[in-house]
Amino acid sequence: MRNTASYFPAIFARARERGVDEETLRDRVEAISGQRSLRKLKPGQAKELLEALGPSKVQAKRRRLAQGNDGRRDVKPDGYVELAGPGDWRLLLAVGEARGWDEGAVRRWCERQIKRPEPRTMAEHNKCLWGLKAMNRRDGLGEGNERNGAIAR
Repeated sequence: MRNTASYFPAIFARARERGVDEETLRDRVEAISGQRSLRKLKPGQAKELLEALGPSKVQAKRRRLAQGNDGRRDVKPDGYVELAGPGDWRLLLAVGEARGWDEGAVRRWCERQIKRPEPRTMAEHNKCLWGLKAMNRRDGLGEGNERNGAIAR
């Protein structure tokens, strides 16, 4: 487990990001630990405070960029790798459904495109997704994004 001091940069950055002033931050610390000092927080309490401040907007912005750009030939990689999640896999399945493909067919498609049955990174995911969408457009099948509540990208 991390020590309490290692949480401080993240806590202060998240508070700045969320527009939380120092007084409000100390009020939240007091609600969690019973005292107003951040230094007296235990590691579990520091983690709880960080989670109470909400998710990072920077991480969400980076994910949106990855969904649109990772894997493109004209975009220079920045060294940051965004991992594909279960929602991304569901999107691939939904787009594959427009072709009448089941999960096994989508896995075989990924195997041909990226040499693995499921994408691990957003670059791999985009390579599979963009290829499927192009095939669906070419064949006049639609993109399958309307099914299962999947979001068009």
